[in-house]
Amino acid sequence: MRYVMVALGLALLLAFVSAVSAQPGLPLQVTVKYVGGGTNAVTVSGTTVPGTVVSVKGTSKVVDRTGKFSLRSSLPVSLVAVKDKHIRRLNLNLPSGATKWLSWLTVNANLTQMKTTVAGALTIKDHPSASVIVEHVEADKIVQAGVTQGKFSLGFPLVPRVNTLNWKLRYGLLSWNAPSLTFTVQ
Repeated sequence: MRYVMVALGLALLLAFVSAVSAQPGLPLQVTVKYVGGGTNAVTVSGTTVPGTVVSVKGTSKVVDRTGKFSLRSSLPVSLVAVKDKHIRRLNLNLPSGATKWLSWLTVNANLTQMKTTVAGALTIKDHPSASVIVEHVEADKIVQAGVTQGKFSLGFPLVPRVNTLNWKLRYGLLSWNAPSLTFTVQ
């Protein structure tokens, strides 16, 4: 009987340890908004667990009970979120010269579900039917979206660490490669 109790206790302990280790890391959703105008100014906002310390380029904030945060920064963005033993990072920078072609850009990164959407507007508004094609190198995925009056929106999965997005703009039979956008997540 004593062996049965010890075995049952060990089984419960192993089940508990497995359940704890299977819990996801710190949930985090981040929105980075580039407001255009040729500057490097961005707004970084999002949601996470209350009590998390969120930091962007020397500015830190403890997330209040609402779970929401908002910070102002500049490119490149290097966000760090820490709670207990969990840490999340998001690094994002636009390629050199990209700001002169963008009226605005919004990157919504869900680091809990490991997916993101990128929406933006080009400074060129009058153009024939066009599309933007993005190859996510590490996820081995190609996503295509239409460009209407310079505006576009597309979504794709995230992978841990480096995410390289190779951009191409296509007008009919002509296409132009744009600089790659690279960001890292942890």
